[in-house]
Amino acid sequence: MDVQFIRTNISSLKKKFLVCYDYGMGGLWGYMYSLSAQQIREKYPGLRIYTNMPRWLEQSHFKDFVAEHNEFDIEDEPRDFLIEAQSFDYRANGSKSLAPKKYLVRTWLGHREVWYLVSASGEEEIRSVAPFAEIFFTLPRWMDVESFSRIATRVDIEKFNQLPN
Repeated sequence: MDVQFIRTNISSLKKKFLVCYDYGMGGLWGYMYSLSAQQIREKYPGLRIYTNMPRWLEQSHFKDFVAEHNEFDIEDEPRDFLIEAQSFDYRANGSKSLAPKKYLVRTWLGHREVWYLVSASGEEEIRSVAPFAEIFFTLPRWMDVESFSRIATRVDIEKFNQLPN
């Protein structure tokens, strides 16, 4: 049998699932093509899977944006918010499990500010490494997501511990 034929047949069996990655300050929505919801849960435990589109989303222009920009196939390499969704898990009640939380942290090296997105179990863990660091739970009003993405370094607490701060 031709490999391309098999791949095409499997793709035709995939269903379209509405998914959301809740990053704590909002959610990133998309559609995932997969054979089952279980297959998505195994690869991306941080995604919530919706069988019905929430009414607020259905009635907004955002629905078209999701369809146009955020469609993924379960077999593709993770990109965008899917990379983060691989590292989180949700409990049965919908709350995040003991996976690390993300904290926006600003430190100073001399007169230069340095921003990090730190994965840690809590604020105390960051304070034990960098007692004078500023910890933000949301982006400061004067900073947008795009700017933060350009200047922040993503690290886990172990790597953060090795950095000068």
